[in-house]
Amino acid sequence: MNAQRVCTGCGRKTECKSCSGCKRAHYCSKACQVKDWKAGHNKRCGHRTKRTQTATINSRPRRVIHSQAGVRIPENAECNICLERDDNLIPLGCACRDNAGFGHVDCLVKAAEARMRTSDRNGWHTCTTCKQLFTGEMWMRLAESYMKHTESFNPESEDRLAACNNMGGALYSSGQFAEAAKIFRENLNLSKKVLGRKHPNTLEIKDNLGSALGSSGQHVEAAKMHRETLNLRKKVLGPEHPDTLNSMNNLGCALCSSGQYVEAAKMHRETLNLRKKVLGPKHPDTLSSMNNLGNALDSSGQYVEAAKMRRETLNVLKKVLGSEHPNTLDSMNNLGNALGNSGQHVEAAKMHRETLNLRKKVLGPEHPDTLSSMGNLGNALGNSGQYVEAAKIFRQTLIMSKKVLGHNHPDTVVHATHLKLALQKQEETSVHTSAYSEHSENRLVDGDRVMLTGLAATAHLNGMSGVIVKFVQAKDRYVVQVDTSKKTILVKMANLQQI
Repeated sequence: MNAQRVCTGCGRKTECKSCSGCKRAHYCSKACQVKDWKAGHNKRCGHRTKRTQTATINSRPRRVIHSQAGVRIPENAECNICLERDDNLIPLGCACRDNAGFGHVDCLVKAAEARMRTSDRNGWHTCTTCKQLFTGEMWMRLAESYMKHTESFNPESEDRLAACNNMGGALYSSGQFAEAAKIFRENLNLSKKVLGRKHPNTLEIKDNLGSALGSSGQHVEAAKMHRETLNLRKKVLGPEHPDTLNSMNNLGCALCSSGQYVEAAKMHRETLNLRKKVLGPKHPDTLSSMNNLGNALDSSGQYVEAAKMRRETLNVLKKVLGSEHPNTLDSMNNLGNALGNSGQHVEAAKMHRETLNLRKKVLGPEHPDTLSSMGNLGNALGNSGQYVEAAKIFRQTLIMSKKVLGHNHPDTVVHATHLKLALQKQEETSVHTSAYSEHSENRLVDGDRVMLTGLAATAHLNGMSGVIVKFVQAKDRYVVQVDTSKKTILVKMANLQQI
């Protein structure tokens, strides 16, 4: 028996069948379906439009890196607006979790259009439930819909400027930094002309442009732009306005990226204190400041304090935003870096591998953050002496980085350097390992044969002495002290102890 619904064709409430394409329209008869199809449903139906939903405005192809490819739609999931379930559900990407974290693009577009009637444009990028930004495919689809909604508007109207800024934000979120920077720059020039250089909307676009430039590797220009924006926001909005704090945070990130770690840490610490005061200790922006302060501390060599702050930040982010939110994944990545910098390479590799798997699922395999996780995993593996696997990871990362970021992007250059070093270490290790076995056989008591691990090779290559390594003798495992202070490795049966 079919459900009682309102027929889309005739308007009567009776037993209806749902459209097999979009699942959104309902018909009591074939005649009503044909009538509605000819009346325009053929253009609105998801069955016909789903192939072109990611098509771009002005026929420019957009690479939607975030996608639902790795996201399983729960059985009980439903649109958080119409409360219906069908194949068109996609993740919202905000802080709403489980079954509440899905929706239809059409439903959110209608809600955003309704909010625009009250001069509220936030519906195009912010969830009304959790008050956090959408991410991934949902934000991109909403941004494209907003551009289409305003394409007939005056290019200098506030709505059109807001739509362009929103599209830049969606592109930035998807890792398309160069294209985002282009849109922000064009939009900034228009906004200066229409609203003035000190208008809050103009300052927001300028701040966004600085972030896009920084992510594109132009750190000096980014820092300059963020500093200019911060000074203007302090005058126009005040020193404790949330937007002013955003500029402080972004300037701190730009300073850290350009190597000015001490100044960056000072800026992030000041921002963190103000955000705790203004927004509260568990606000996502406050947590972002904690994470960024950890970055600056880590970069300046304060590894213990950085690791402590990052672990604390990660625990809170999992509770506030969920374990798969992009900000949470950033925190996991940074904790892995802190563990590696403090010498805990095995634990660092484990954290980076977990982060990489989640980023592939949530962001997609070609997102710059996913590539960053691949590179960090390669570093952790290399630092633990696993040069073969490290070289394999670096080679994959380099190929994808050239494709996504370009041959001259700083990250691509770094990946190329890491691959070269990993290959050199791999070759050196294979040469020295054969020498080790020859020398060690003659040095051990009673002619015991020894198989040294990769850690011994690492110790020798780094010129370290007094390193504790493991070896295998028959079926028992022992601790052996390795003295690498001389040209050839000398194995001494010091403190022999079965473990």
